[in-house]
Amino acid sequence: NWTGRCPFHDDSTASFTVYLGRDGDWRCHCFGACDFDDDAIGFVMRRDRIEFVEAVKRLAEQYHIELKSLNWTPESIKEHKAQVERSEVLTRAARFYAARLWVPENKAAACYATGRGFSEEHVHAVMWGYSKADDALLKAITRDAPEMLPLAREMGLIRADGKDFCANAVGDEVSPDGWIVYPHMRNGKCVYLSARALNKATKDKSRNIPGSRQAYRADTDLKLGDTALRLRDDALVLVEGPADAESVRAWGWPAWAMCGSPIDYDSNPQMMAALRQKQEHGNVYVAMSHDNAGRRFSDKIAQALGPLTRIVLWPRKDGEKKSDANQCLQNGYAAEDVTELFDTSATYLDERIEAVAAMRDVRRRADGIDEIAGLVAQLGETERKVYIGNVADAGLGVSRREFEKMVNERLKAGKNNSPIEVLGGQLAFFGEPLCNFVAKVASELIIDDGSNAPRIEYHITGKLASGKNLPSIDVAAEDFDGMKWIGKQWGARAYSLVGNGKAHLMKRAILESSLADMKTDRVHTFTGFY
Repeated sequence: NWTGRCPFHDDSTASFTVYLGRDGDWRCHCFGACDFDDDAIGFVMRRDRIEFVEAVKRLAEQYHIELKSLNWTPESIKEHKAQVERSEVLTRAARFYAARLWVPENKAAACYATGRGFSEEHVHAVMWGYSKADDALLKAITRDAPEMLPLAREMGLIRADGKDFCANAVGDEVSPDGWIVYPHMRNGKCVYLSARALNKATKDKSRNIPGSRQAYRADTDLKLGDTALRLRDDALVLVEGPADAESVRAWGWPAWAMCGSPIDYDSNPQMMAALRQKQEHGNVYVAMSHDNAGRRFSDKIAQALGPLTRIVLWPRKDGEKKSDANQCLQNGYAAEDVTELFDTSATYLDERIEAVAAMRDVRRRADGIDEIAGLVAQLGETERKVYIGNVADAGLGVSRREFEKMVNERLKAGKNNSPIEVLGGQLAFFGEPLCNFVAKVASELIIDDGSNAPRIEYHITGKLASGKNLPSIDVAAEDFDGMKWIGKQWGARAYSLVGNGKAHLMKRAILESSLADMKTDRVHTFTGFY
């Protein structure tokens, strides 16, 4: 990280930090008077006092990036503007709720928030708020920003009767003491709101603004009074609710609370792709409630993310039927205790191996071994070899040779759940489009003159996402890796949708999608002979 004086205010404390991300991305945060968190585009908007569209155009021009390669269409610009407008309304509402939490008549709500193990500074920093499920927000927006009122009603933030979203499904009656409001923040802006009932007796505890549910992300550093809470960047912890996510952040770990958001590619491809990318750079820990329901949810997430997902079981005190992150925070768990808990956690695959080894029923054990073979087939080559040995040594009653054969059969049959796929006529990696086309190596030509190392050429065919065929081309194998041949051979029509740091994914996607049909020809040539 880089730290220095903030360029946007009179800063004598070096409160400005730039976080250098992998793959060339970065973000910045001011822990001082500005108190903002931005990416590169947001920084330029702030620096030059311009809107998002102009900032993107200015950066694209500066770095010689064609806007069409960013999917910069009138439709995408319109959609972004709509998202910005929604975020502005939600951010205003979040600030209203946050201020309302600390007024004297709502002392019970503030005590509830801090009573879950958090300091007042922490609750202030994450902007938790309070709603009475009444028309207070309506009155505030009508008074201070009436132009936002139509959109607030359209979003369901304010209902037809004037009450806010917490009153949905008789929320004003379910929790007469009110609701703790959780703002879901991205780069200092609110993108979603959820709430929890203060009434402990009700089982109907949650409320959300209408629409698809979104995860609550507690994955950025916080300013706590005069100090900064800095998070590690080599892991991500998945939990159930916002209080659990903030508990994990209080221990110095980044966390996402699922908040009922769907865990599958069909319903939630963007979040699943983001989680897969997190796995590329570190461990993903699934740390749901330690009870039967939490265990089922953990298994579902691990099955979606992959067999090396780490499973965390929160310690339970004697007599406790369940435990979660926030319960452990209230029980006095320190950061070092949590680090040890995470370090000693097992992968989903290791847990399945242990569970199958304990089975006595022959049929169930056979099914379990078959399941494990499928999980091992999802691993990379090195990890696969390690786990083939681990299974042979685990006492499952299957030899290394037999189990390796089972794994290879799944690989041969294409049951390894490859992250490479074709979506909308584009090659994609875990749901993330890599380019605006599909390309395949139709054949490889090995040219051997008998004295030098064989020379290899790839014959490549391609088709744009629009359905238009690209001309077939020949590319030398040594020129293939860098992906520069795309522009040289196909011109401006075909282009990458990811940065240069992910060129290896383009290579992998093209080759992996070609293996089933690729033909190999060998030509022998001898100098002076025809």
